[in-house]
Amino acid sequence: MIKRVVRSTGQILLSVAVFCAFTQVSFATVNGGWLYRVEVKVENQSNQQREEAGKRALETVLKRVTGLANIENLPEVDVALTRVEQYYHQFDYATRVVDGENITLLNISFDAAEIAKLVRVAGLPVWSANRPNVIAWVVVERLRSGVSGNRGIFREIVAADQSDALVEAFREIASERGLPLIFPTMDLSDQMEVSTGVVWGQLSSELMRASQRYAVDALLMGRIVETPFGYRSEWSFTRSDSATPYASEATQYSDLASGVVDFVTRELAQRYAVLSGNGGLLRFSVRNVTGLVAYSGVLAYLEALEFVDSVHVESVERNVLTIAVQTNSSWNQFADLLALDGVLQSQGVYYAAQPKVLVWRGKRR
Repeated sequence: MIKRVVRSTGQILLSVAVFCAFTQVSFATVNGGWLYRVEVKVENQSNQQREEAGKRALETVLKRVTGLANIENLPEVDVALTRVEQYYHQFDYATRVVDGENITLLNISFDAAEIAKLVRVAGLPVWSANRPNVIAWVVVERLRSGVSGNRGIFREIVAADQSDALVEAFREIASERGLPLIFPTMDLSDQMEVSTGVVWGQLSSELMRASQRYAVDALLMGRIVETPFGYRSEWSFTRSDSATPYASEATQYSDLASGVVDFVTRELAQRYAVLSGNGGLLRFSVRNVTGLVAYSGVLAYLEALEFVDSVHVESVERNVLTIAVQTNSSWNQFADLLALDGVLQSQGVYYAAQPKVLVWRGKRR
């Protein structure tokens, strides 16, 4: 996306523009590259296979970027799917051995600017690549036979290094939806802090404390019960200010994971995805801008944000910039999005008419 930057504070700012152009690339790469890369299994390297796989990959990218589970029957998207290679940045093929069989993979990197144009034209929401990291604390209750043939109940916390169908299903579907989701390692440190009972009881305060080492923003707590007919599960998605319950039944892990990931993605997108519209100006001051490097860093960071259309520098006074950005987000949503990485930190909760102040930290938290 090409963004307009307006600087109105004199000739010195023009000399910084070249530096900003280089800095912006690094922020954009950190923010969003992973959203636009998709790996698709193909039967061969024919044009027909590449075209079909490309359509599926574009649908995946649009779901990631918008936070929507369904993008079907949208005229602009339907047209884009007929000329999918227009949105490619690059593609290549790779071969991998899975269960003793060679499979061919098509790796596609989409052009973020072209995707942004498509999303805007289609009137779809934009969910920034800077997303809350979620840790899943999950207990599975299984029936197993004892040595004497007696059946009993066995409960186990799902760990990151497990190579079973449950973990693989969650990882695959979370990747498809653009959800940063991890499982605990359940190493000695985790085992000392978290018992099966804590996870089964969904004791959020204890799990929040145990999750600090993972630098996450939200907890997904779940208990899954295996039954003769499939899986019954109860979940709680917890952030600092809210907890939302969810329950489901499924006959296979893929269906179970799909429902849970859709639930979490929907909760996050409702808060962080910026709706399309005419937008407006948000005006604020940025403090702690000490020198040209900090100045260029502030502008590069704001220009790289997917939900910001343009950046206007209105004044520079000592270490304070006064900036107005064109965006469809409200101030509260804008502040929530910035808070995810802490590069620009809000100085409090503001009412509509109050001057807004941010502090430049210069690095991600």
